[in-house]
Amino acid sequence: MNPSFSLGTFADFVQERWPDILSLTGQHLAVLVISLLIATALGVLVGVAVWNRPLPRTAALTTAGIAITVPSLALLALLSPLLGLGWGPRS
Repeated sequence: MNPSFSLGTFADFVQERWPDILSLTGQHLAVLVISLLIATALGVLVGVAVWNRPLPRTAALTTAGIAITVPSLALLALLSPLLGLGWGPRS
């Protein structure tokens, strides 16, 4: 174990900076709520605009599918070297 790090020093760090931690957590939650509201509003508007039009609906669903897939593939690429791709060979 690294002697420069212990739970005591972490607890001291948190205790010393507790007001900053609470303030930054509040800021983070505010940004999260605002971005969620904007994304929901845009999603509902796009959904209402394309729900009965086949070509725009296909384009919107394709774009949404790509937007969901790309971060998943990036995470897979980052974690594969660390965690491997499955069960190792049996010995």
